[in-house]
Amino acid sequence: MDAVRFIEVLGGISQVWDDLIDKDRHVGEAEINNVFCDCLLLIPENPFFQRNMKTLVPLMRQTILDYVASVELEKGCQHERSISFVLRDSMVGLVHHISFLVGGMRWAAKTGSVIRRFFHDETLAQYERNLPMSVGGGGGGSGVDKEHNAKMAALAERSMDMSEEYHDLWRRSYRPLEEAQMRANMAMIPDEVNHHQAQLRYGTAQADAQRGLLPQQTGLASAQIDSQLSLLPQQTELAKAQMDYGMTQANAGQQKTMMGLGATQSLYSDVMAGPDLKGASDLAGSQMAAGFQGAAQKTAADASRMGMGNMMSGLGGSNVGMGASVAAAKNQARRDEKNTHNQKLGMMAGLGG
Repeated sequence: MDAVRFIEVLGGISQVWDDLIDKDRHVGEAEINNVFCDCLLLIPENPFFQRNMKTLVPLMRQTILDYVASVELEKGCQHERSISFVLRDSMVGLVHHISFLVGGMRWAAKTGSVIRRFFHDETLAQYERNLPMSVGGGGGGSGVDKEHNAKMAALAERSMDMSEEYHDLWRRSYRPLEEAQMRANMAMIPDEVNHHQAQLRYGTAQADAQRGLLPQQTGLASAQIDSQLSLLPQQTELAKAQMDYGMTQANAGQQKTMMGLGATQSLYSDVMAGPDLKGASDLAGSQMAAGFQGAAQKTAADASRMGMGNMMSGLGGSNVGMGASVAAAKNQARRDEKNTHNQKLGMMAGLGG
């Protein structure tokens, strides 16, 4: 019934719209007011329109655009009037879509030819004869378009039949299903209430249990704090001992570093001073000469005590050997001093690397 009413309202709006554009019939103020009320109130409030607005509005928009184009094209040449003849009835496509929304794809396919034959009963020649004289027609008449209204009335009756068929289908098939669903839902209400009540009781029991554990949890937290406080002195002593040990290790490392630095400085001074060849040579010669003199004095004392005069004559030859030994000792001392200096140079180079 809502779909039929929707088609009726659209038919009345389209008729007044065309009369206002063609000016072939006088439209009174009351009729204009009624049409605007239909546009602003009846169509938006129609339940069928509200349910199917997403698909109806695009087709309604296209119907309006086709009508505006047809009004302009009917003023042109023969070919343009032929195009206008097709476009002016594009609202029939909207009616065909409504049959799809009411009965589905099979129903729309079945009624498509019926709808098209009903609305497209006028020939092109008849259309052109009804055009104004300015475009070659026989002129438009005045008064109510009885033929158009008869079409809309027949369409309304057919849509009513379709609506009744759909209602019968709903009553036979869908209504029992919906009633069974409602009875099943009502039967489940007590179970759902009991389920929600059980959930509430369970939540209340959990809250009570948590409140009962609160004193024990508080006592445990307090005991943990007391235990940590009792360990604080020992922890402080341990930290102090670790700090003292660290300071001792640091001082020992510093002393080792200072000792190593002193040795390095001494080695650097020796290297920079160069080898003391003369001092080493003189020291070795003096030590060798002193050894020979001590031996000669002991030999002379022994010979005098024993009355061995010929032994004294041999001491002169030993002086010659002493000179050679002193010279050899000096040369060896110079070589040793050079080797020692080279070793110090090598140590300095290793420290520098």
